[in-house]
Amino acid sequence: MALLALTALLSTASIALGQEGGSAPPAAGAAGAEPAEGTPAGDAATPGGAADGEKKEGEPQPPAEQPKAEEPTAAAPEEAKPAAAVTLEADAGAAAPAAAKPEKKSPFRGTSFTWENTFSAYSLDHGAELTYNPYYAMSYSFRPRYYLWKELFLGIRWDLEQELTNADDTTKKRQVMWSDVILDLVWSKAATIPKILVDFTPKLRIELPASLASQARTLYLSLGPGFDFARSWDVIGGISLSYSFRFTKYFNQYTSALSEKPLVECPEEGPCKFDVIGPQNTSMRVSNYFALEVRPIKPLSVNLSLEVRNNFLYKVPDAEYRTMGGSETLASGGSTHVGYLWYIVELGYDIFPYWTVALGASTYNPMVSPDSKYYAPFFNRYTNIYLDFVFDLDGIVKAVSKKVRKQ
Repeated sequence: MALLALTALLSTASIALGQEGGSAPPAAGAAGAEPAEGTPAGDAATPGGAADGEKKEGEPQPPAEQPKAEEPTAAAPEEAKPAAAVTLEADAGAAAPAAAKPEKKSPFRGTSFTWENTFSAYSLDHGAELTYNPYYAMSYSFRPRYYLWKELFLGIRWDLEQELTNADDTTKKRQVMWSDVILDLVWSKAATIPKILVDFTPKLRIELPASLASQARTLYLSLGPGFDFARSWDVIGGISLSYSFRFTKYFNQYTSALSEKPLVECPEEGPCKFDVIGPQNTSMRVSNYFALEVRPIKPLSVNLSLEVRNNFLYKVPDAEYRTMGGSETLASGGSTHVGYLWYIVELGYDIFPYWTVALGASTYNPMVSPDSKYYAPFFNRYTNIYLDFVFDLDGIVKAVSKKVRKQ
């Protein structure tokens, strides 16, 4: 009986194995068990063989083909997409928000107005010099800007200054002095040097003699081509380093400054036409400017800058004078080069995107003093302390317009 039961059990097992075909299904997670990552399950079917939406057991499935961007042609009609793929794409299109149109840039962006309060550092110390000569002035600087094409813009600058203490260079108390009119043509970031990511900006400056000082120097105008190199790093609040160069040529009627009219009247081509009757005028200037800006946080900025100016003066002509025995010629002498240094240390804070307050110290001094000694750098008798309020006029207009639209 036991032998018969064992024989029947073996027969039943062999019949069951023959029906299974001798192969086991792939384990979960094995190759070919699931479609490729990111592919919808319905896209795993291949044409021919199994029916649509059905996978072959034991064979890896190719990923679904992405729809091509180009238009279908008659020679190669577009294949019908599985229903599951069409449904997923429709859902994705419905969920995706409409792309926002980029805001159009204002052609007047960068237009600003600055109100500055300045006083000399020596004003705080009555015993700094033999004669106490305090200085405090307010100035107003209007700097409109208009973009002609992309990042190419035309800028204008004109300043008004009024000294509230007793001035040394005016004939009236608290006389308002105006600056020259400066025209700047700038192509901001015209090119970027690859790999080192340094931006190149060419520029041209034209200066018109509106100030009394330039009129005394008989200046017609000045031309100043130049360029900037700048590099920025997106660390902490931001760091930027820049270098600027400018060559300026001054066009004057005379080689020296005048008062209201020439002190020596001489014919058009007379021997005294080019006589020196005042300080030598500057013929050319070469400027090198270095600047560093560090923002510990976004609204706060620390600015350091140094400018080295080299002025090349008109040569003093030989002097011819008469003596009892005839005439003598005194050869030209004196230097035709004067150097200046300009240091600025500034701390700025953006109260609003369109309003910045800056506190700084500015020192603009000749390299050599009248006794042929060098001035102390950074702080000397030419150091001024200033407090600036800078208003971005285009930003103010945008903020007001936005508030009006919300109402």
